[in-house]
Amino acid sequence: MLYQVDQSGKVEDTSKLTIVCVAGKKIKTLKISAREKRRLITTMRRLDYPKKIFIYKIFAALVFILIKEEKIDNLSIDKEYPGHEGFIKEIIFQFFKKVK
Repeated sequence: MLYQVDQSGKVEDTSKLTIVCVAGKKIKTLKISAREKRRLITTMRRLDYPKKIFIYKIFAALVFILIKEEKIDNLSIDKEYPGHEGFIKEIIFQFFKKVK
């Protein structure tokens, strides 16, 4: 089954709500408030993650939360972070390895 991912409000934009949606057999959405994003980013910075890396990790984690229990043959993620699709894909695979 083909699933598609779209994001409204980038993770790094801490003045807006972020909504990540996965559509396929089911439609699932996940919302993270601007306040929650600021807290999360502050925590990630304390852990000394470079900004450009932890933004992709947060996005990948949001996608993973939405798809982890679905049977997916093909996943298409909108061009949210051009040039970083491979890294985001790798992070999602790492999350799957950790839970299985």
